[in-house]
Amino acid sequence: MLTEEEFTLKNEIVDITEQVLDAEGIECDSRISKISED
Repeated sequence: MLTEEEFTLKNEIVDITEQVLDAEGIECDSRISKISED
C-alpha cells in the first residue's frame, strides 16, 4: 500500500511521462506529414 506522498509522487511521474510521450508523438506526426508531402 502506498502512502499519500508516494501516491502523489507516482501520479506526478505518470503525468510527466504522458506529457513527454505526447510531445514526442506530436513531433513524430509532424515528421510523418512532412514525409507524406514530399
